[in-house]
Amino acid sequence: NRPLSEVNTYHADGPMRFDNPIGKDAYYEPNSFNGPVEDKQYVEPSFPVNGDGYRYDHLEDTQDHYSQVTVLFNLMNESQKEQLFSNIAEAMDGVPSDIVKRQVALFEKVHSDYAAGVKKALGIQNGSDTINTRGRGKISRASAYGFRFSKGK
Repeated sequence: NRPLSEVNTYHADGPMRFDNPIGKDAYYEPNSFNGPVEDKQYVEPSFPVNGDGYRYDHLEDTQDHYSQVTVLFNLMNESQKEQLFSNIAEAMDGVPSDIVKRQVALFEKVHSDYAAGVKKALGIQNGSDTINTRGRGKISRASAYGFRFSKGK
């Protein structure tokens, strides 16, 4: 009982793996690890649906990717913002420093307080790649990507 054709998927190592996956490839696109990229030759052709149906790039018609997030951020009270910063910091544990820097730059486009809160939660000081583990004593995979760790209070 198996498929007649080989199954080709970017899914690896089973669903919801939280440990180190096999290999170093990213299984999504776009990515920073020379992983998969879209091959337009396999895009479905347009088809009639009371006009033509087709896959359209939802980002093509807008340059505003931040105002909606800014409005939501401004609606949050201080406790909600602290929870947001903490959740993001925990989720970014083990992420390479160049990706963290790019993500913090995107948070800056939303609101300077957003970026500052995330940097504080990550233990990043301005102009530094050092992440303060805040006494957790845990050094993650990020150390393999060039982060330096300091055990803070």
